[in-house]
Amino acid sequence: MKGNDGGYPDICTFKLLDDESCINNLLSFDESNKQSIVFAYSVLCRHGIKNLIPIARDPFGNYICYKKMELNKSKIVFWAHEVPDEIIDLCDSFSEFLNMLYS
Repeated sequence: MKGNDGGYPDICTFKLLDDESCINNLLSFDESNKQSIVFAYSVLCRHGIKNLIPIARDPFGNYICYKKMELNKSKIVFWAHEVPDEIIDLCDSFSEFLNMLYS
């Protein structure tokens, strides 16, 4: 991820329930950028969500995140800002998420 800091992937579409969504951009490590992981995490914290680490966003301001689970376990989830209490599980690993992407 760090090598593609803030990048816009060419292959970006993924299944989301009975629909699909897409990655607009990976979040940046640059804290001064509004598209940064730090800024996105502060948005989640304002909604009382502290167990998600945002890694990418869709064109509508929703986030694709790591969800911290038990020791050494996490999931990739989708957080929609329109329904902040709803967190949708996408898959069990970042590698699995990358394999879900299509154009």
